[in-house]
Amino acid sequence: MGFVEKAYDEVFEEESRVRRNPKFEEHRVHAVLYLLEPTALELKPVDADFMRRLAVRANVIPVIAKADSLTAIERQRFKNQLNADFARLGITAHVFPDSADSDPAPGLDIRRELQPFSVIGSVEPLPSGAKKGRPYPWGYAECDNPSHCDLKPLIAALFTLHREELKELTEDNLYERYRTEKLEQATPKKASSANINEAHGNAHGINA
Repeated sequence: MGFVEKAYDEVFEEESRVRRNPKFEEHRVHAVLYLLEPTALELKPVDADFMRRLAVRANVIPVIAKADSLTAIERQRFKNQLNADFARLGITAHVFPDSADSDPAPGLDIRRELQPFSVIGSVEPLPSGAKKGRPYPWGYAECDNPSHCDLKPLIAALFTLHREELKELTEDNLYERYRTEKLEQATPKKASSANINEAHGNAHGINA
């Protein structure tokens, strides 16, 4: 949270300068991948609390880690439970729109039922032809296989299909809210009309 707000502060300070630095480089965070433990149960209270607070400042994209520890049925059940928990607890998790109309490449289509995305992480090359994955007695869990996890659609959403959308949401919604809060904090509160009238009354009494 501190890193996200520090980046906002840097932009806010630059915008407030009389003479701005033409070489200024911003470092605002346009997406936060929030990794969730694959429990196949429900959203943990600690994750719910932090995601709720973080979503005020950033586009939070929940991601189920270690997807190969769940069966396909367990994975989908966990996704459904997470979406129900987000709605019930009022957590604003970013959801990418369906990409059915944009005709993406096979395996890169973004559908709402895929979200939250699940991923498999590994640096080990596999002899199966997949770039990376994890070996098991029954075969291989492949990072880039859409039937095993959602890594490829997630990468496509972040860096190709919806990259500009995330930047616009940061600029127009999240940063603008933060900027408004900063300006309100910096603006002295006006005295109430009652206090003003009282001050005038005291002044007249002294003059008499």
